[in-house]
Amino acid sequence: MLIQCASSCSYRGRYLRPSHLEVRLGGTLATDSETGIVFRSVSKMFNHPQYNGGTIVADFALLKLAHPVTFTDTIRPICLPPREVNFNKFKVCVGTGFGDTPSGWLHFDVRVLACIFFLFVDKR
Repeated sequence: MLIQCASSCSYRGRYLRPSHLEVRLGGTLATDSETGIVFRSVSKMFNHPQYNGGTIVADFALLKLAHPVTFTDTIRPICLPPREVNFNKFKVCVGTGFGDTPSGWLHFDVRVLACIFFLFVDKR
């Protein structure tokens, strides 16, 4: 099973080893007090080849879990569109997660699951 995350989650001047990462699934708070929380170790990490730790461009990674996860009411897979979908017609992307943002960019409580809307920008 693969988990999508930001490359910046595993980058501290250099990429951390997968064995140093742990994925927390099934919660909306960044604490262990919720029921139904599952932890999994990471066996492999796939970072976007154009990721640069000094920017937020290409801040995308996939983490391969070392062991499977059973889906529950709070742990669900994402649905990916078919290959032939024209993404140029979409203007907004939604992202969720815990964590910090670049200084001055966004400010929110990193202990609570956040939902952020991104605008697609064509750099051509």
